[in-house]
Amino acid sequence: MDVIYCRSRYSKEEVGCVQMQELLARADIISVHVPYNKKTHEMFDEQVFNKMKRGVIFVNTSRGKVVKEEVLIEFLEKKHIGGALLDVFKNEPKVPAKLRAMSNVILTPHLGGGTKPGRIACYKMAIANVMAVLEGNRPLNPVNDPFKIIA
Repeated sequence: MDVIYCRSRYSKEEVGCVQMQELLARADIISVHVPYNKKTHEMFDEQVFNKMKRGVIFVNTSRGKVVKEEVLIEFLEKKHIGGALLDVFKNEPKVPAKLRAMSNVILTPHLGGGTKPGRIACYKMAIANVMAVLEGNRPLNPVNDPFKIIA
């Protein structure tokens, strides 16, 4: 499969990086990974869903409020969106009855990554990062980079 993605800072030098319009038109599966803020609030609305390829599979493990849920339901009902996998919801823990009843939707209670192997991998990664810092080295997976030297 060809993997394409878009990001807030588009870079044509990055292999697979495309602008949002191209991603929406080309992708067979769209997986959402954005933080929730004013800019991303209900960013997946009627206008965006209309630009998606017919039959697309829509995955949201990001935040529920980045999707206009009632519009997603409409697009699922008319089969413009072929299916959805949702781990997050607009008003967690409440899930709209229509979503729960749809045969083309898979719902998980915001724990899609909560498998035993996944949790063990997280624990091991955390321990490795702590050990690296205690030994005077850089953390392996810093969220910010406190060790970066600013010249």
